[in-house]
Amino acid sequence: IVRSMYHSGRSNCQSNNAIGRSPEKRKMVIKPFKVKPKLPENFEDVAWGKLQRAVQAVANKQPVETSREELYRLVEDLCIHKLSARLYHRLYSHCESTISLKLESLKGQTPAHDVFLEMVERRWCEHCDQMLTIRSIFLYL
Repeated sequence: IVRSMYHSGRSNCQSNNAIGRSPEKRKMVIKPFKVKPKLPENFEDVAWGKLQRAVQAVANKQPVETSREELYRLVEDLCIHKLSARLYHRLYSHCESTISLKLESLKGQTPAHDVFLEMVERRWCEHCDQMLTIRSIFLYL
């Protein structure tokens, strides 16, 4: 019996359109929040801590603990909440100090000019690769 009802393509249920009524339109009402959502007080510092550790790991050629997607989203969240200027200055200062340390380590390592230039070239290539990685994290900035 059940098989024949479904097989024939008919059912006992009829829709509103089949009876001649038009379907009721539903209106969606979007209400604003009663209290504007806020970031946690320490969000910027916690986010910068994770980002700073990631930048330091990249600079030291170590694996980064946090995924790149999570780091990118942290940067995105900071920018959306109008904290991009401080983030930029923190990143700039951190990169500047890291680069200064690397330059200091190059000074006086070898008196031979050709060996020194090879070392500079190696460091420059490493630096460019590291900056590409850092750029991919901070691309939203």
